[in-house]
This record gives sequence, structure tokens and C-alpha cells, in this order.
Amino acid sequence: YRRACKFTLFTFWRNALQVLCIFYYSFVSGFSGTCLFEDWLRLSFNFLCSFPIMATGIFDQDVPAEVAARRPELYDVGRSGLDLNPVEMGKSLVSAVAHSLVLLFFAALSFGSSDVLDAGDYYTFGTMVFTLLLVDINCRVAFLNHTHNRYTWGAIFASFACYAVLLVAYPSTQLLSHALAPNMYNTAYKMASTPTFWLCCLAVPVVTLTLDTVVLLAHRSCVPRRKMLAACRDVSFARWPCAAGDAGAILEVLETGKMFVGIDVSPFSQQLRQGILFPSSLVVVRLVTFLFGLLLIVVGCAALEESRGVAQLRVQYVGNGRDRHPWGT
Repeated sequence: YRRACKFTLFTFWRNALQVLCIFYYSFVSGFSGTCLFEDWLRLSFNFLCSFPIMATGIFDQDVPAEVAARRPELYDVGRSGLDLNPVEMGKSLVSAVAHSLVLLFFAALSFGSSDVLDAGDYYTFGTMVFTLLLVDINCRVAFLNHTHNRYTWGAIFASFACYAVLLVAYPSTQLLSHALAPNMYNTAYKMASTPTFWLCCLAVPVVTLTLDTVVLLAHRSCVPRRKMLAACRDVSFARWPCAAGDAGAILEVLETGKMFVGIDVSPFSQQLRQGILFPSSLVVVRLVTFLFGLLLIVVGCAALEESRGVAQLRVQYVGNGRDRHPWGT
């Protein structure tokens, strides 16, 4: 139930995030109906963002099976519908708004330097924002997992790899780009050759993950149910990944029980595969948040140093020069 709810809410969240980015761009485009993302690039969104969360929906493990068997009150989450309701959907929408504003902030800040470096055209800028969107979504998937294994990490890596292949095959290939969208040709190279783009790729997940961490810490401190789940998870996974004996005992019970005849009791189906649980104590969360903030300061200093080395030319062709913001400057 919890994995299915996480999959459903994340799908709603990622679609809301994409739509909000397009909505913000409508104010810049003068409500002309121009989409921020190029059509063929936008068509890849669902494909690139689907299998990371699918791996989460299949392999994520909230608490070990033996803990769930000893704590039947944990199943009240499903009976009461606590993980999928209008309140949780509203929280997902608020999170999407926060993430979209972070993307808007860094995209707007980076546009000036990208334009100076010949990467500020419509197609290159849209490709850059789409890349930042994909980075943010995959980092969010990694954050939502309680446990990670090779399949969850592999799905995230596959998403980035497929996107890299798309950028090489489509905008970087003259024959294909001219057949589909001639103006997309060489946009990937211009985007990747801009230092501002790489700074944004680092700054966006740092800021969004910091926000998510603060919200998670607030939930665990204020909501009794989440505090209990966090305590069960931290204690029960303290021995991880040396839970092979527990997994074998559970499989033995499943295989010998008559009520389980005909049910797949393999480690794959019963979520008994070994994984890695990241510590989530208050001290660890504070340390991670501090490191994220320190990294953000470093990124800001690097961006400031980069901006000092760029020569800019300001041309005023309308206005009398006395106005603070002359029209057309």
C-alpha cells in the first residue's frame, strides 16, 4: 500500500512540476502559447521519469517483514487511507510549487550569463530547464526511497543514460534534428559548454533536497505516526545488510505455511533483497543540511567568480537616460 501510494503521489507531483514550469514561461512568452520545452524533447518526459519511480514502487521497503509481523498497528496506515488522501495530494502540490520556484529562480538567474555565452536562445534555454527538471525529479526519487539496492540506483542511472543518448542522437545529429526540428541542432553542445548550466545542475538539487530534508525532519518531529515509523525503521535496520538470516527464517515460514500455497515466496517477490538504509537521525539530518548549505555557498562563490570574468555590454536604445529602468534597455 505504501509503495503504491508513493508511486501515485510522485506521478502527480512530477506532472504538476512540469506543468508549473510551462505555466511560468507563459508570462515570459507574452501568453503566446509557446511551450518552454521543444515538442520532441517534451515527449520523452514520461519515459525518462517513469522507471526510476517504478523501481521505488517495486523494491522500496518501509520496515522489514519481521517488524511488520510484530507491529500490526503499522497496517492501520492502509486501512485508514493515511498515505493517499486529499491532504497528502495537497502536500504534494505544495512541494511541486516549491520545487518549481527553485527551478524558476535558478533558470532566471542563469539566463543572463547563458545569453552572453551564446546559449540563451529559446531552444537551448528550454533544453537546459528540461535537464534541470530531470535532475530534480531523479534526486527526488532517490530521496523518497527508504532503502536502496542496485535496481533503484540502476533505474536512476538508466534515466540519465537514456537522456544522454537522446541528446546525442537528436539535437547533436544534423540529419535527425533537421528532419524533426532544425532549430534544435547543436543545442546540447551549447548547453554543456556553459559553466552556468553545470552550476545550476549542482545548485538545484542541493536547494531542493535541503527543503525536502527540513520538511521531513518537521514531519518526524511533529507527527506521532511518522515518528513511530522512523523509530521502527532506524532500530530494525540497524543490522542491515546482515539480515540474511532473518530473510531465510521468513522464507522458511512462508514456504512451510499451508496458507501460502501458490504464492511466490522468492526473495524478489517478498521484498527480502538486501539494500542500503541511509541513517535518518536528527544529528545526521542536521549534518547533511549543513553540508548542503556549505556546498551551496561554494556554488555561489563559483558563480560570482564566473560572472566577474564575463564582459558585458549594455545598450540603451530607448529612453532618456534619467529613468531607472528605461523601456527597451
